[in-house]
Amino acid sequence: MHEKGLGSADAGSVVDDYPGIVALFDTVRGNYWRRGDLMAAYHGSFAALDRLGAFLAYGAASVVLNPGTAEAWIPVPSMAKLLDVMSDVPSPAGLVPDERLTAVSVEVARMLRGTFQEMGFDYYFLPDTSTYFELLR
Repeated sequence: MHEKGLGSADAGSVVDDYPGIVALFDTVRGNYWRRGDLMAAYHGSFAALDRLGAFLAYGAASVVLNPGTAEAWIPVPSMAKLLDVMSDVPSPAGLVPDERLTAVSVEVARMLRGTFQEMGFDYYFLPDTSTYFELLR
């Protein structure tokens, strides 16, 4: 977006925000173990995951714009995974075929699910096409 003149080079994610995002997941788990409200845990964990996804997206964009900042993101384990998935996506001037875009989207989703699991949650489809949410720790 910045290359197209449609946004700021400072996309708004800084490494120092990461512990606060991790704390969101910790709070959701703690609230669940105190209150036993699974629906609140479901909503809270997905809100935290949504925040993490936006944080990672803007952080990755800042690394692309300023590759020298990549080392600062080492404390954020998911960032290396995301950058690995996104490494061969061309800049906005390049065309990404639908098949490649689909493949990258699926890999990002898998990476986010793995991070969700690392944070202590999982959500998946059952054989009957229903879904299941659980706390892993």
